[in-house]
Amino acid sequence: MDFLIDISQLAFILGTAAVFGGFFHQRSEKSKDITSGMFIGSLVGLIGYVLLLIFVKIDLDVSMSKNNWLVLIILAALAAIAFWKRDARKSDPLTWWAAGILSAAAFAFMFIWHI
Repeated sequence: MDFLIDISQLAFILGTAAVFGGFFHQRSEKSKDITSGMFIGSLVGLIGYVLLLIFVKIDLDVSMSKNNWLVLIILAALAAIAFWKRDARKSDPLTWWAAGILSAAAFAFMFIWHI
């Protein structure tokens, strides 16, 4: 079970890092939009976190805390934004900023505040 927990945590990290990496890469570009890598990363991060919660629940038999729900909501919002704006032809800095902030918030709540 520890292997599955580690793999799902890795999927969360890599997926969310792909979103933040795409955000950070575009900081100096004129066009700021959601790339396909950011979209796929948001889905991988969400799926990895859901699997992580399931495997931890099975292994340790713990209930979800408020912080777990908060990270899940942040990741779901990030995936929804990336899904709706993934094929936008026009630069959308507001969506771009939202994706960057939400991905950073997911990392912060997961690792800094020990969720």
